[in-house]
Amino acid sequence: MTFRHRGRRSAVRIVGVGLALILASGCGGPFTASVSGKVTYKGEPLPGGVVTFVHPDGRTAYTTIHEDGSYTVPAAPGGDVRCIVQTYKPIPAPPKALADKLPGPKGKLEPVYPAGKYVPIPEKYGNPDKSGLAYTIHRGSNTIDIPLD
Repeated sequence: MTFRHRGRRSAVRIVGVGLALILASGCGGPFTASVSGKVTYKGEPLPGGVVTFVHPDGRTAYTTIHEDGSYTVPAAPGGDVRCIVQTYKPIPAPPKALADKLPGPKGKLEPVYPAGKYVPIPEKYGNPDKSGLAYTIHRGSNTIDIPLD
């Protein structure tokens, strides 16, 4: 009877250790987290553009930059990521002759700014391999300010 008792304890221990290992292995998998912060260029808030976080496994998340330089990504890929920042030239308004033929209010067409006001920044910030912007995103809320020079 003593032998069977020890066998049950051993089995319970093995099952317990196995469950612990399974649960622990799930904790290191892919996750997303909230990231917010401010993008500055030469010490001033960047008033427009797009911030993108790129994970080595290919997951990405992006958002637009607000006029005060702030941004928020509600579900960025967690872990070590690279970051890119891009700004875009405004799309010019169509010529008046064409604008008059388009539906809608006449003479009211203006250039379109795809993501805030345009400020040209070096092209390197648009390439995750050259931007020099690398961060670690942790579970929960993260604050990452992105200074560009």
